[in-house]
Amino acid sequence: MKIYFLLIFFLLKNFVFAQVNDDFQVLNRLIEKSLIPVQDFFIADSIKSAKVQIYSSEPKLNDLIRFHLLKNIDEQPNSIYSMEVLVNKYEVVLPEVVSYPLFGEEKIQRKSSLDVSYLISKNGVKIKNFNFSETITDTLTISQISDEISPKSLKLPQVPFYRKIIEPAIISTATGIIVYLFFITRSK
Repeated sequence: MKIYFLLIFFLLKNFVFAQVNDDFQVLNRLIEKSLIPVQDFFIADSIKSAKVQIYSSEPKLNDLIRFHLLKNIDEQPNSIYSMEVLVNKYEVVLPEVVSYPLFGEEKIQRKSSLDVSYLISKNGVKIKNFNFSETITDTLTISQISDEISPKSLKLPQVPFYRKIIEPAIISTATGIIVYLFFITRSK
């Protein structure tokens, strides 16, 4: 009976545990959150159109910001309102390994940071400025690391020496002691 429960657990564990967001989903969430005050300003002032300029080194980031921004306003080159978006920083860093399970993959901490400035002008005069800076921290397994948005030079953190050598020795010793004690108590 216990084997059936274990079998069901291992078969259904992918459905039970939460799925990890990939880099694109995390970036999408950061951009949506950064645009909330900008969109509120456009709605409050009844602004329907604006000239939009986005300054970023990543074309995918430009397209994603433009897509979310143009959900609520129209982009018109003749508009009296203009909006400049400056992406100061976007980076994904894997600073450390946070979990070393006995069976399965190691879990790595991921920090996704976005720093954006929005400048809204009317007839060339600055009327509003919004700054957004946030970091989302989560964990993922090594196999879940994505290269779609992350820089190609993304480096995995190194596993410490004690995890490579000392920890397996301790686990093997503890397992040997448990087995020894089990058979000693069984024989009496």
